[in-house]
Amino acid sequence: MPTSPSQPNPTPGTHHGTERIICDGATITVTKNCVAALRNVRDDRACRHQRLWVDAICINRGEDEAVTVERSQQIGIMGEIYTKASQVHVWLGKHDRSSQVVCEFLDKVSGAYKRRVRRTPGDMEQVLRVAESLGLDIARRWPQLSQSIVNSSYRSWFHRAWSVQEVTLPLPGG
Repeated sequence: MPTSPSQPNPTPGTHHGTERIICDGATITVTKNCVAALRNVRDDRACRHQRLWVDAICINRGEDEAVTVERSQQIGIMGEIYTKASQVHVWLGKHDRSSQVVCEFLDKVSGAYKRRVRRTPGDMEQVLRVAESLGLDIARRWPQLSQSIVNSSYRSWFHRAWSVQEVTLPLPGG
């Protein structure tokens, strides 16, 4: 296990079926959703050469008793694994219209905030002005945005027990 892996976390259940892939020289069977997540990471230039820990691959999914014991041990160390992560990439599945609306909104808010804060770090008045200017756009799109947030929250990742630790335990600034 690498000491600072980047972690895409494919959300099970959004693609049915399996595919065979080559992982670390071995052919393994994974869900089509896992393949989609891995392709997404591969296509991201910032992630292309990083070592990955993928829970859908690394945690044994078998059903016999020995596998169940091993899986319990693996799940028991997930907090440690996430703490050592330099980054976490959460895969919520392929975009639909709702997730596209939410991501566009979050990208807009994040980009505006970063631009303003970089110019005047700690200047809360600047941050508030950015929030106000974004508020007009949010108000115009609120019905669509609020329904899109609700629709996106139905994705299975939001209902998994360890989702919070996936995004809160990695070291800041990796």
